[in-house]
Amino acid sequence: MSKYLLLFVCSVSFSISGIAQDVWMLDSTEVHVEIAVDSSVVDGAWDVNWGPDDKLWFTDIEYIKRYDPVTSLVDTVLFRPGDNALGIAIHPNLLSGTPYVFIAYDTAAYYAFNDWVEVYRYEFSGGQLINPLLIFSYSHVGEHAGGRMIISADNKLMLTTADYWFGGDPLRGRTLRLNLDGTIPADNPNPTSYEYSSGHRNPQGLVQTPTGNIYNSEHGQFGIDEINLIEAGVHYGWPAYDGDACSNFVPDSCSSATYSYESPLLLLNQSPPSGLDYYNHTTIPEFSNSLLVGTLASRALDVHTLNTAGDAVTSSLRTLSQGYGRIRDVAVAPDGSVYFIGFDRDSESKNAIYRIVNPASVSLPAIESEWVGSILFPNPAGDQCTIVLNQLSNELEIAVLNVTGETIVHHGVENGIKEVQIPTMGLSGGIYFVQLRVKGTGVETLKLLVE
Repeated sequence: MSKYLLLFVCSVSFSISGIAQDVWMLDSTEVHVEIAVDSSVVDGAWDVNWGPDDKLWFTDIEYIKRYDPVTSLVDTVLFRPGDNALGIAIHPNLLSGTPYVFIAYDTAAYYAFNDWVEVYRYEFSGGQLINPLLIFSYSHVGEHAGGRMIISADNKLMLTTADYWFGGDPLRGRTLRLNLDGTIPADNPNPTSYEYSSGHRNPQGLVQTPTGNIYNSEHGQFGIDEINLIEAGVHYGWPAYDGDACSNFVPDSCSSATYSYESPLLLLNQSPPSGLDYYNHTTIPEFSNSLLVGTLASRALDVHTLNTAGDAVTSSLRTLSQGYGRIRDVAVAPDGSVYFIGFDRDSESKNAIYRIVNPASVSLPAIESEWVGSILFPNPAGDQCTIVLNQLSNELEIAVLNVTGETIVHHGVENGIKEVQIPTMGLSGGIYFVQLRVKGTGVETLKLLVE
C-alpha cells in the first residue's frame, strides 16, 4: 500500500479549502449553513442578487463583485472609489440583448446629513461594467437612504427611498418607478411623478414574486416594523402612522375621518427587517411560498409563508438566530440554495456571505454502471480516507464536492494507480461527495462523511 501512496503523492496535489458547516433543523428538513465568501474577500456587503449568468452579484462598499458557485472564484466587475454601493439590479436579459446593471451609490458617510444617492446604469461587457450613466438621484438625511432596487416584470426599475426625518421631500419615503433610461413612465399613478407608492419610513427590502405581487420590508420608528404588499398609488401610513399606531407627527391624523392609509401585510416587533427575497422551491419545503427576510437587531432569518393569493401571511418562522451577525440581504439561487449577508460594524462580527443548502437534495450526474464498485474507507473519515478503484483509466480525475455540488478538490490521477489516499484534515465536518471523472464526465460518485 505504501508504494501506491508514494506514487499518488508524486502525481496528485490536492488543494483543500475547508468550509465550515453549521447544521440547523427546521421542521423536518436538516439544512447546512456554510461560508461561501469569507472576510478575506468581502468587507461590507449590502446587497446580493442572483444574476442571469448564474453568478451571485454583490455590492461591497466601493466594489461590485461576482461569486461563481462552481469555481468559488470572486471577480471584481467594478471599482468606484469614494462612494458606498447600496442596491444592485441586474436586467434579466443581461446576456441576451439588454446588458444593463443598475447600482445605487450613497455619496454620504455613515450618519451623514443632507447627502445624495445616485443611481447609475452600466453596461456589462467583457466581465466588466462600463459606460456609466447617471439616470437618477435623490437626497436623504441620517443613516437611512433606502436604495433597494428590482427590475419589475414590466421592465421598469423600481427603487425604495427613506424618509428618516419626515421632511416632506416628494421623493423620500417612496417606492419609485422609472423607465430604464431614468425617465418617468407614462403609466405611473401620476404620469408626472416617479412615485409608485408612498408613506414608507425606511424600506430596506424589495421583491416581486412570479405572481406579480411586490413586497417591501420596512423599519418603523417605535420598534414596530412592517412587511407591505405594494400597490400602485397607495399610501402606507408614515409619518402619521407607524404600523397601525398613530405617531402624532401629523396634526389631526389620529382623529381625522378623512385620513386613510393601507395597513401592513404583517406587523413585526423590533426585528428590524433588512433585505428580502421570495422562495418557492422544493429543496427546502419549510421555505416554500415564503418571503425570506434578513433581520438586523434580531440577527436572524425570518420566514413568512404566504397564502395562495399572496395577500396574507399564514405563518412565520425565525431561524439562523445566532452566529451570523446582522443579516443584511438574502438571495435565492435557482437550485434552491439561499445566500445571505452576515455583516456588522463591531469587531466580533464575521463579515461573510453564507449559503444555506439541503444536503439531501444534492443532484449529481448519473454514473456509468461499469464503474460502480469502487470502495471508500474509512467513512466517516478523520484526517484522510482511501479509495480502492474498481476501474482504471489514463484520463481519470478525482473531485471532492461539497453539498451544493461545488468542486473544492480536483486533480488528475496517474494511470495504473489502484489505491488512492485523500487527505481530509482540511475539511470541516459534514457531508461531501467523492466523484470519479473520465474526460470530465462523472463515472462514479461516493458519499463521504468527514468527522
